[in-house]
Amino acid sequence: MQAGRNPDEWSFEQRLAVVAETDQQLVEILERARRLSGQLYEELSVAEYLLDRRMRHRREGGEIPF
Repeated sequence: MQAGRNPDEWSFEQRLAVVAETDQQLVEILERARRLSGQLYEELSVAEYLLDRRMRHRREGGEIPF
């Protein structure tokens, strides 16, 4: 007998498989979020540096050398 889509009908093994798959997906999502967070931090650092550089040049009355 094959279980239907109703989780109440699932076997213990099917429930364990769903839990394992869900756990794996959560781990993958957290890893992607961690990578994206690192990339975002890098991008923000570069943007902050460029903004600071532009503001410094404006205060000094000079032209931006790029």
